[in-house]
Amino acid sequence: MSKEGFRTLFFRLYRTDSSFRGFLDFAFFGGLTLFFLSPPPFPDWRSFLPTSTPSNSSSSSALSAPQQMPVTAVAPSSAVSAPKRELHLIDDGNRILKAFLHLSPEEHRPALEKTVDLILARQFDAALSQLDALDSQDPNVPFLRGVALVRKDGKASAASANEYRKAADLGHPEGMYYLSSQYNQGTGVPLDKTLAVSLRETAYQAGSQTAGYYLATTYAQGDLGFRNDEKARGIFEKLAASGHPRSLNWTGVLYETGRGGLSRDYAKANRSYRDAAALGDVTAMRNLHAMYRYGNGVQKDLKEALMWLQRAVDENNPEAIRIMGKLLAFGEEGTTADPVRGASLLRQAALKNDGQAQELLGQLYEEGKGVPRDPVQAYVFYGLANYYGVASARMRLSTLEGMMVSAEKERAQRLLSSALPAKSGSQP
Repeated sequence: MSKEGFRTLFFRLYRTDSSFRGFLDFAFFGGLTLFFLSPPPFPDWRSFLPTSTPSNSSSSSALSAPQQMPVTAVAPSSAVSAPKRELHLIDDGNRILKAFLHLSPEEHRPALEKTVDLILARQFDAALSQLDALDSQDPNVPFLRGVALVRKDGKASAASANEYRKAADLGHPEGMYYLSSQYNQGTGVPLDKTLAVSLRETAYQAGSQTAGYYLATTYAQGDLGFRNDEKARGIFEKLAASGHPRSLNWTGVLYETGRGGLSRDYAKANRSYRDAAALGDVTAMRNLHAMYRYGNGVQKDLKEALMWLQRAVDENNPEAIRIMGKLLAFGEEGTTADPVRGASLLRQAALKNDGQAQELLGQLYEEGKGVPRDPVQAYVFYGLANYYGVASARMRLSTLEGMMVSAEKERAQRLLSSALPAKSGSQP
């Protein structure tokens, strides 16, 4: 086929086949999102409010909506938008490399600092060569060698675990923590979460704040039966005092839920969330949104709730984008419905592999709300949501499939197959 013929066929399909057009739009905007990681500026949240919002009375208290468990931070927050804030040492994987140089003899430190600079410049072979010339009994030498190996190969391995083990034996706190991470993931060593927790405990006692934070989350979440709210609280409070945003948020969670030997104190929870949010923690912003949206220990205040949700959206947080998109798509909680804008936001979150956003976007395509009605696109997004673990999407997918004609079903399955991540040994 000639170039002109191909171009004519392409544009004819684009104009006449909504499923083909939708898939191309999905791929195009997904590529832009992944490449730039910066969505267009979002309109001011005040535009979502109706012109007259009913005033809150004593009846619109915490009893007027179901109590929501606060969101808890499980993994490091996603990258924040400019201007960038200085990361806490726990969250700064580069700055931590020099945090324990005091363990080395003073005369060794200049060479070790140069080695760190080579690692940060991605000159890994030069860094490894420099380390070969240094004293192998210096705890920072095997630690930095492990780091260089991981960053050079792009993954942890048995070789890096061996170096971290040497560093741990020489008393390097972060070496102990890095080794615990490999056991926790089963990368380069057998999977052993119990040993990982034990190593984190030792690393924290030796001075690793990073190990302390993840140890505290293990205690708070009860992983593998290690639930201990009192121990979690003790660590989180110490780390919160050092200005660690995620520990401040967790402290707020413990106050809001009355855990760790604390009496439930919404004022202190609110203060901890605000302190964490001021430092850029999006989970704390979402927790503040939930407090004010549902009246959890505070007077319900939709404006305040939307303000905090907007701040999380501005930080490009997929969950916040999905929540805002759902509010707009369906006009929930007194917001003015704007399905087109809501669908646009849900698409942003869906392209970041937020399964719940994918299910909601599929629902909009199935109902023709904010987007053209298109069962094929609905099928694709339900299928993606199912892949990313949203159980209810499987039922929607099955129901929709039963209503589709064979041609639609075949096209939908083909598009879904193209949209799903390629199968590999790694997790999606």
